[in-house]
Amino acid sequence: MEKRLFVILAAMVMSLVFAVSAVAAQKVVIVGDSEYPPYSFDNGGKMDGIYVRILQKIFPQMEGYDVEFKLVPWKRGLALVEKGEVLGIVPPYYRPEKRPWLKPYSDPIIKEEVAVFCNKKVMDKPRANFPADYYGLTFANNTGFASGGKVFLEAVESGKIKMEESKSTDTNLKKLASGRVDCYINDKQAILWTLKQLASQGGVDAGAVVESQIISGEEGYIGFSSKRTEAADFAAKFNKLLEKMKASGEVDAIVKEFAK
Repeated sequence: MEKRLFVILAAMVMSLVFAVSAVAAQKVVIVGDSEYPPYSFDNGGKMDGIYVRILQKIFPQMEGYDVEFKLVPWKRGLALVEKGEVLGIVPPYYRPEKRPWLKPYSDPIIKEEVAVFCNKKVMDKPRANFPADYYGLTFANNTGFASGGKVFLEAVESGKIKMEESKSTDTNLKKLASGRVDCYINDKQAILWTLKQLASQGGVDAGAVVESQIISGEEGYIGFSSKRTEAADFAAKFNKLLEKMKASGEVDAIVKEFAK
């Protein structure tokens, strides 16, 4: 009888512990870019990508938080964070002056190489000096992206360089390969990976697109809404788990998997 009572009491205590934990866990939403392969994208109806796989390992370990992670169009995601409707977004580059409402940032998750790719027809002369050697050309850009650096963006504002925005890397590479735009700035691996996929589907002539130059290395973060009071605590806990994952080699392994 006593043993049976002990078992019942133990079960009740465990149920209470789980119930308290469930109540204590704060539900938050983190969004990612839905059109940024190989970093975050829809893969046959399932979220996939380098950032996705890293975060899917970390978020279930976030003590005190029940994290919903989903992918949305980049511009929409930025708007949600700015309004404070979601806690954060991945992977903005560090742009505190352009997006003052995006703070704090997590520790950098991975480093990306940002490159200029052009239609081979406009590479009929050396274009080593960026962005001056590209004046008069039309660049594709992913909607909401702020790539290319301050001098490049100033050249766009002044009209020395034209810019056409589309929502995805796929669309911009199709425009680039067909000659509807002259050049395109984005992460090097994102461009090469997407170009390979499109070429295999017969969607583009990969030979029409050539790499011009690497212009910078950019690190991707989780950027948090300045309107959310839990942001600093979440970032601190996330950073500790990210550090452990980097030290174990898991982050490098995921990156290498997509580089094959």
